[in-house]
Amino acid sequence: MRLIPYNKTHCRMLYEWRTVPLARAFSLNDSLFTYEEHKNWFEKILSSPRIMGFVLMDGVTPAAHIRFDKLENSDRYLISFASNPDLLRRGYASKLMEMAFLRPELPADAVFEAEVLPENEASLKTLLKSGFINDGRIFVNGKEILRFIKKK
Repeated sequence: MRLIPYNKTHCRMLYEWRTVPLARAFSLNDSLFTYEEHKNWFEKILSSPRIMGFVLMDGVTPAAHIRFDKLENSDRYLISFASNPDLLRRGYASKLMEMAFLRPELPADAVFEAEVLPENEASLKTLLKSGFINDGRIFVNGKEILRFIKKK
C-alpha cells in the first residue's frame, strides 16, 4: 500500500465517496452539494498551501483518503478522512492513519484535531486506535460533535 497526494483525477472519486448515504449521515455538514460545487471546492483544496490531502492506494484501488487543513496562525491541523464506501471494515482507515502521520510534509511539532459525530463508531474506533484522545465536545447547529486531539 502507498499514499499518493491528491490530484485532479481524485475529484470525481471523492465526490462519489462524499455523496453516498452513509457518508452523508456521518458528515458534520449535512448540506447537499452539486458536483460543480464539489469541483470548485476541490480545486481550491489543490491550490491551497494550507491543505494537504492523500489517497491510500491498495495496488491500483483507492482505499481511503485523508485531508490535513492547517489552522490559521497555528501548528494545528484539522483532519478529515474516509474509506472507499465499497471497502468498509477492512482496516484501511487505520492503515491510512498509520501511514499519513509519518509524512515528512507534516511538521514534527504538529498537533492534529478531529471532529466526529458520536454515532460514527467506525471513525471513533479509528481515531482511538491511532492515538487520538478525547478533547471534549462542542455543539454546532444543534449537533453534538466529539473533538479528538493527537500530537505527532
